[in-house]
Amino acid sequence: MRVLTMGGCRVLGEAATGRNAVDLVRAVAPDVVVAEVPLPDLGTPEFCRAVTETRAETGIVVFSGRHERLLDAFAAGARAVVTKRAYGGVFVDAVRAAAAGATFIDPALATAAWLAAPPGSRKAISPAGLTVQELRVLALLPKGLTNEQIAVQLHVSRDTVKTHVANAQRKLRVQSRTEAAVAALQLGLG
Repeated sequence: MRVLTMGGCRVLGEAATGRNAVDLVRAVAPDVVVAEVPLPDLGTPEFCRAVTETRAETGIVVFSGRHERLLDAFAAGARAVVTKRAYGGVFVDAVRAAAAGATFIDPALATAAWLAAPPGSRKAISPAGLTVQELRVLALLPKGLTNEQIAVQLHVSRDTVKTHVANAQRKLRVQSRTEAAVAALQLGLG
């Protein structure tokens, strides 16, 4: 919860079980409820449905180490899903998105779905709004390749690589090439 308070969010309460969390939603009417799944007493879909039935305006953010639980939560009404390996900024972005009524999928989960999808459908589910070319360039950054080496490997110009790196950094909200390489690894690329 420290990540949330450092990110400017206000924590209204904590609950040890899914039923306690639903009772807390009823009592304090939060904008967002954050839950780590699995819960000791409710399955992920049951929890999401219970929160939605209690207070439909409350956005649900679910985090877990198991991708299938996140997909179940998303299908059951969670607005945001985050992997346990997500860094603080991603977690705070998920909470803010859910509070605004928007949908958020952890870029690492989106990347896993992107990599598992047939190549023809990949563009529609690209993480963080990255284009296929930006993903290809990003995947080569952790290898320590220069822009020129990446250009040769992808059969594009050095300036094109430079543009893709800059666009990927902006979309991932990172400042340096090194941070972009780290983000690439967190996304399962490289």
